Amino acid sequence: FVLYPWALFPVLHGGRPAQNSSRSHHPTEPVRSYEERAFRFSGWKSEGVGRRLRDPCKKIFVDVAIAGLAALVLVAPWLVRNYRHTGHFPVVQTWVGRPFYQGTQVSRRLDEFWRGTATLTELDSTALREISHRTHRELGPLRGEGINPVRAEWESDRHARQQVIELWRETPGTTLRLWIRNLALTPFLQMTRRSTFFLFLWNGPLLGLCFVGLWRSVRRRDGSVQAGVPAVVAFAYFLAVHALVWPQARYILPAFIPFTLFAAHALSDSTDRFQG
Repeated sequence: FVLYPWALFPVLHGGRPAQNSSRSHHPTEPVRSYEERAFRFSGWKSEGVGRRLRDPCKKIFVDVAIAGLAALVLVAPWLVRNYRHTGHFPVVQTWVGRPFYQGTQVSRRLDEFWRGTATLTELDSTALREISHRTHRELGPLRGEGINPVRAEWESDRHARQQVIELWRETPGTTLRLWIRNLALTPFLQMTRRSTFFLFLWNGPLLGLCFVGLWRSVRRRDGSVQAGVPAVVAFAYFLAVHALVWPQARYILPAFIPFTLFAAHALSDSTDRFQG
């Protein structure tokens, strides 16, 4: 996981992969390419690395397709089982509606967080109690009818989702305004104001470097930015979704880490300009 971005970096930076990466090196001879260094460090043979990296986007999307197919095979038995219990397809999980409701309510009460009258943990607990009470009140008759537990759990989750969707329909302007605000807050927001401040001191400059690196990659017009497209798409998706639902920095971390590859590109490009 660590070595793959390291090997991909010269493509993003606009460099050319080594033409003869399979030749042997003397221990004291400098390694001239990032991909050779990565695969030598890992102990793997570097033969064919340069050829594979010439079309990195194709390789990335093929890998994603294979992983997606494997995941589908693994969850297929559960999809069939859940369909038999709920009558709906596809049902992969029943823990969407409540976090959906919790995050929306917390987002609408962030003023209490900034005033210091409540932490995000307290706001989260309040929202959970509210949706639990509403679900128990409105879906209680269904449980009395003796429906199976899986169906009852699915109905509870669906009810929570509907509560949020109705709230969005009633207040579209507020929803849009809070979403735009949360786009700026999500990379830094933590459970307390103090931890939010310290994370801002770290993630703020890092995110700025990421966007500088992305801009410089686009301006190169040599196709090097294509290698980072999956990272850009993933980061934009995670940021947009969690800014709408649950604006917290930890939830975008899986996409933020690959996106920092552009920060490395910005630093490397600035170093080259300074030296050149």
